[in-house]
Amino acid sequence: MSLQCWLRCFPEASIFLLLPSGQLKLEFAANHNLLFTYSKNIDFPKLENLNDAYVMQDFRNLLLPSDVQYAQLFTQHVFAVNYFKFDLYHGSVILLNSSLTKADKALTMNTHQQDSYTELSAMLSSAYLRWNSNLSWEQRLPVIQHKFSISGNFIQVQNYNFIDDIPNKTKSLLYSLRGSLFSNFSNEYINYELGVVFSKEIDSYTLYGNKQRINRISPLLNLHGKILPQLRYLLSNTYESFTTTSSNRKYNNLSCQFSYTREASKFSFWVNAVNLLNLENPELKALSSTNNMFATEIITRMPGYIGIGIGYAL
Repeated sequence: MSLQCWLRCFPEASIFLLLPSGQLKLEFAANHNLLFTYSKNIDFPKLENLNDAYVMQDFRNLLLPSDVQYAQLFTQHVFAVNYFKFDLYHGSVILLNSSLTKADKALTMNTHQQDSYTELSAMLSSAYLRWNSNLSWEQRLPVIQHKFSISGNFIQVQNYNFIDDIPNKTKSLLYSLRGSLFSNFSNEYINYELGVVFSKEIDSYTLYGNKQRINRISPLLNLHGKILPQLRYLLSNTYESFTTTSSNRKYNNLSCQFSYTREASKFSFWVNAVNLLNLENPELKALSSTNNMFATEIITRMPGYIGIGIGYAL
């Protein structure tokens, strides 16, 4: 457990803060422990948020002079828990961590919509919350020469912005999950990864009473190995499926790579193909909110390509 004393002098005043932190660690074995931590931190506005003049950000957004002071401090309370277990005998690894950050204030934006442009001004909101959790489990399956892995993530963010001085509470939730089965064959001709990736994002806005949703599910199959001692290959195939509030998009993402290197030669050759079945730009449409403005966002992903390379080692 520790205590920090923080003293900073501003032209207007002197500020003294006591910032405690501590941790509790339970060790069940050499590679098996549970850790709890707490810390009280501070943050303050960045210089780019403290302007004293009118700034035209782009063709439609005008940034007004800010009333936020550099001496304004934001107090943050950070709680975290971490769990780790490595069982070498049974071939398993488990990692779990979760952290929660709560702040009494946060820097945000206030929006005033004019006829042909938007006025933006920096201001303080009443509260901020961020919760982030991760889970990872890996299990070795020696009887069938395989390994199983699953990982998940959860993020929750709550804060405020203002529209015409009216508070608008925003809440974002993100869930993601990836499960994979890996082969670990003794021969080098072929090994594979078979799995699925899933993610879900939900954004809600209380002032408008609406929500935005983006779902993604992607089954995948990856192959890699050696055709010859000098020739390696990698095949990756993912079926991408995106569903947003306003659109749906599905396509097959097939990529491959071949590399040829001789032991006595300084030259190496490779062929790399990415997203072979989508050589034209695939587009995704989704609702977006930027500077408190709602719009339909068209996302253009990089199209597929084929590349050929030659390398020489000096």
